[in-house]
Amino acid sequence: MKKYNYIIIALFVAVAFAVIFWFAGNILLSKSIIITLDNAGIVGGFFLSIASLFFAIYAWTRKQDIRRFFQRRKFENVGEPVDLLEKDFIAAIIPVSPSVIQQPIWIMKWVKPEYVSLLYTDESRHNAQELVKMFSSSEHIQFYPNFDEIEKRKLQISDPDKPEEVKHIVRDMLQHYLDNGIPKNNICVDITAGKVPTSVGAFQMAEEYDVSSIYIVGTKNGHIKDGENRQDGHPVFISNHTPS
Repeated sequence: MKKYNYIIIALFVAVAFAVIFWFAGNILLSKSIIITLDNAGIVGGFFLSIASLFFAIYAWTRKQDIRRFFQRRKFENVGEPVDLLEKDFIAAIIPVSPSVIQQPIWIMKWVKPEYVSLLYTDESRHNAQELVKMFSSSEHIQFYPNFDEIEKRKLQISDPDKPEEVKHIVRDMLQHYLDNGIPKNNICVDITAGKVPTSVGAFQMAEEYDVSSIYIVGTKNGHIKDGENRQDGHPVFISNHTPS
């Protein structure tokens, strides 16, 4: 049964109980007792109003945690293959490793996004710039941040072990694309490369924005040896927010 059905049933039971209690009270209780209960209800209502005000303030300060508690998504589509002929990912957010760049090459070559944001650290900044030079000329991909902005360390991850920092950076990237008219359905966040906390932060922000997250399974002993080779990678969904 869906959550909304439980809410409707609970409201119906509460109303029915209130009506029964009102009729029974008028029949079984004396007028003085009813007046006393009525006064107690007024006082109780005052304290309830004060409590509701404090709860509203608390709920506002913790709105993200409360929203996540009620959403509590089930990731039943984990590992579902990404049909690259069917899914049109116009923009992609891709982490860059300090040592290997074949994974982002594979994504940009075969997922074919028109806009790309690279998640990079000081150690992987050179690789990020190499990727920008390579694909802005050959595939005409537009990068945010671009080559010069990466040189100035714009949106650079200072500590890849802090998911919260990564979340703020990914939020900036996602909002940049949404502000430029790219629908959520056409954005994906890759979590293949980089350190685990980086992947966790990127995934969490993708979920908060209802954006799909993907993982590229390497078919060469678990690795992508050649990003130019379509058969070296197999993309799967970690969380699929595209229309079915």
